[in-house]
Formats: sequence, C-alpha cells, structure tokens
Amino acid sequence: MINLLSSFAKRQLWNEYRMRLGVVILLAVFVLEFFTLALFFPAYLTLRGTTNEVAASLEQERALVPASDKAIHEEVKALKNDLTLLTPGDKPQDQVPSALLTDILKVKPQGITINNLAYLRSGDTVSLQFSGVAATRDDILAFKNSLSQNPLYTLARTNDYLIKKTNITFSITLTMK
Repeated sequence: MINLLSSFAKRQLWNEYRMRLGVVILLAVFVLEFFTLALFFPAYLTLRGTTNEVAASLEQERALVPASDKAIHEEVKALKNDLTLLTPGDKPQDQVPSALLTDILKVKPQGITINNLAYLRSGDTVSLQFSGVAATRDDILAFKNSLSQNPLYTLARTNDYLIKKTNITFSITLTMK
C-alpha cells in the first residue's frame, strides 16, 4: 500500500497519533492512581487512627511524669523524713510513734476514750498530744498519774478535770526527755 499523503499531512497524523497515545497513557495512569488510592485509603485511615491513639497515650504518660527534677527530689526527701519517723533508734526521742501509743494505751483506764492524737517532732524534741473524754474524775486522775510515772517523757499538768464530774473532755501533752 502506497501512502499518498503529503509530508505535512503525515506529520499531522503522526502528531495526532502521539496525542491519542498520550491521552491513553495518562488515562491508564489516572485509573491506576485511582485504584491505588481506593486500595490504600482504608489502611491510611486505620494508621491515622492508631497514630492519634498512640499520641494521646503518650500525652497521658507525659502528664504522669513530674515536670522537674526538683519536685522529685523534694518528694523523695519528704518520704525519707517520714521513714526516719517510723524507724526506731537508740535514744528515747527516736522511739516509733506506734510504740509510744502502745505504751499509753497500756496504762489507759477503762473509762477513758482517746479521740485525737498528734505526733510532733522538731529537732530533738518529740511531743505527743492527745485528747479525749473521761467518764469520771477518778479515771482521768488515774490516767495522768500512770502517765507521769513513765521515765521516758514528762507530762504537762493541767487541772481541767476538776470542774466537771462526768464526761470530762481533756487534752494531754507528753514531751520526750
């Protein structure tokens, strides 16, 4: 078959062929990109959700970590001070508060009820203050006498029990020697 077209027409036909081939290739790339996007979009959404959950979890974990080292050192120092209060020592001032309370409860008469207890340590001075209700004057008097006989601490004497006969509210302060 002989091509009777002029060279200008041949070039024009060849350019049109390249344009159509380019359109087909671009359409194929577009369809390929569309299918790729359609296949990977659910995976992207799942990954994005997981990433957001991990980021939120990380923020919660960061909120649990103290902001500065100074706060950590202060908290450790406070815990160490609390532990030293709970460990018995050689001196009477180093006695554990629970041991002091046990000694007090051993000499407490039946008619005495202890409501409040305060333990104060400042330097070498240890004070134990407690308050409560005594059924009678004799109960509070016997309690104070038995507390004053203990050589480990001194008792601050008060005479507030002389006014009432029954249901006497009292407050006693013991200071370690």
